[in-house]
Order: sequence, then structure tokens, then C-alpha cells
Amino acid sequence: MDFLKLVLQLLIPGLCLGCVYGLNGIGSALLYKGSHTINNAQGAIVGLGALIGYSIQQGLKIGLIASTAIVVVITFFIGVFLQVFIISRVERRSSMYVVIATLALSLIISSISMLTFGSWTFESATIIIHGSKYLHINFVNVDILWSNIIAIIISFIAMISIHLFLNRTSFGMAMRSAAMDSFAAESCGVSVVKTRAVTWGIMAALGALGGCLMGPLFGISAGIGIAMGNKGNTGAVLGGYGNMYGAIIGGLIIGMVETIFGYIYSPYQSAFTYALFLVFLLLLPKGIMNEKAIEEG
Repeated sequence: MDFLKLVLQLLIPGLCLGCVYGLNGIGSALLYKGSHTINNAQGAIVGLGALIGYSIQQGLKIGLIASTAIVVVITFFIGVFLQVFIISRVERRSSMYVVIATLALSLIISSISMLTFGSWTFESATIIIHGSKYLHINFVNVDILWSNIIAIIISFIAMISIHLFLNRTSFGMAMRSAAMDSFAAESCGVSVVKTRAVTWGIMAALGALGGCLMGPLFGISAGIGIAMGNKGNTGAVLGGYGNMYGAIIGGLIIGMVETIFGYIYSPYQSAFTYALFLVFLLLLPKGIMNEKAIEEG
């Protein structure tokens, strides 16, 4: 019974972390697949989205789910704005410039977040069901945060929604065709400019969604997104950089590894995670889904 209790105490938070990393990894995978560029600003966008969510909670006096829905819409348009007015102009010169530009954007967004909200960690709203923050499982006598359970459910809904959007809608299939061959897609009437703008919007929205869902677990601060963005990218590499489904698998692996090793010895929790990342780069560079992590040539 004690073993089952320990498993549940590690499994639920690990799945929650993994789902959030998977959301970030999906965005990174979609972007790389479509334009072979890396967004260094993703972590800063995650942090900004979480802080906007906290401000909406306080200003409108609404709960976590409602504020998160609003933030997802806001950050989608932030992502579209960044791509249309900054990234699209930079990538005409070189994809390497995009990497540098997104690094600059990361610093700018992080600085704006710090100046606006300070360095404090804010307490996010939690999900309360039947008057309690916890789901009590009687037969093992363990309490699980409802916020973690709902975060897992919402994350999987978001992942399934992205899958259906890409595979069952005309615009989603246009995004896939533009990702495979932008020149051929344009010759068939697909607007690559629009598909890349929407890709950036989805990436920003997924990151902010993850940041808001993690608020009840770690609190909300200007720096919350950096680690999440990095580990989302790490999960994407484990799964096979550029493969959306690999990013989900990689994110879940990272979340479980971090939770288990954090229980064993928390001071080196992140060290174990990045050590696993290096092992994959050395032994399995194409990731679990056998996807090219780096463009060769």
C-alpha cells in the first residue's frame, strides 16, 4: 500500500510536468518542421503568459481555467505579431539571424516582465472541487492536487486538438504541406506567410497554456518560463526534434525523470534531466521517433 501511495505521489506530478513540457515541445517541433529555425524566446513568452494570467485572475476575480483561456488567445496573437512584424523580416536574410533575433526577443520580453511584475513569486489560483484543493484517494490515503489532474486533462485535450487541427482541417493540412516543402506549397496556392504566423501563434499559446497550468504547482514569476522552455526543447530533442508526437513522448519522459530523481535527491534534479539530454544526443541523436535533430548539409 505504501508503494502504491508513493507511485501515485510521483506519477501525477510527473505526468503534469511532462504534459507541460510536451506542450512547449510541440510548439518547438512545429516551428522547426516548418522553418528549420529555433525560437529562443519561447521560455520568456511562457513566463509572460503566466504573469498575464495572474493579472487577469486578480483583476477580473476569475479562476484558473477561465484566465488561462483568455491568456491562450492573447498569447496566440502575440506570437502572430512577433512572426509577422519581426521574424518574417529577419528570416529573409538568414535562418541564423532568426536564432539571434529570438535570443534578443527573449531578453526584451524577460526584461519587460521583470520591470512590470518584479522578481516576486505570486501565488496562482488553484482549482477547488467540492470545497477542496485535493482529490483524496481513500484506499491509499493520498491527496492529489486537483490542479495537477486538471492540468493533465487540459494538456491532453490541447494535444489532441492540435492533432485534429493539423490532420482534419484544410488550414492544418496547408500548414503541414508548407512545412514539408514551402515552395511546392506556394505553387499550390498555400500562403506560407499565414501558415508560419499561425505556427508562431500556436507555439506561443501552447507555451503560455503550460505556464498557467504550472502556476498552482510552482507559483508564478518572471523566471518561471525559462526552465520550462529549456526543458520543453530538451523533451523535443529526446523525441526527435521536429516531430510533434516525439515532443510529447520526450516531454513526458523528462517530467517523470525530473520528478523521480527530484524525490531521490532534489538538489541535482535538473542535472539528472540535462544529463539524460546529453546521453540522447550522444547515443540517439535522431531521438525516439528517429527524426533529424539538426539539419545536415
